[in-house]
Amino acid sequence: MSATTWSLDLANLLHRTGACPPRYGRGKWNCGRCGGRGCLSVDLNRGLFHCFHDGCKVSGNAGRLARELGLTIRLAAPEYRELRQNREKADRAARVQYKRVQSRRFELLEELRALIRLELRAHEARK
Repeated sequence: MSATTWSLDLANLLHRTGACPPRYGRGKWNCGRCGGRGCLSVDLNRGLFHCFHDGCKVSGNAGRLARELGLTIRLAAPEYRELRQNREKADRAARVQYKRVQSRRFELLEELRALIRLELRAHEARK
């Protein structure tokens, strides 16, 4: 069964290679490639992994691992262009939204500063 790279997370891909996570959450994984215990460093937030076992030194990201496992599919040129255009459109929309949020945040900060100044004046008037 084929799956696209972006639908698989690194932990799932590593499990498919036989890698085992640490027993108690954080720490180094056991490498499924070389069988080394506690030698596979995994950063799930960044989607990266690296084995420090001598002779193995396998490393990469989720995309590379999915390709090695044969889980990625090759898109036709029109499909690829459409996906790229959709991604670019979403990126532009996200940038516009970010600027709106940033602008509103600055407006709210200015209102907060004005309230603080008002509160200080009220406090000084009570003295």
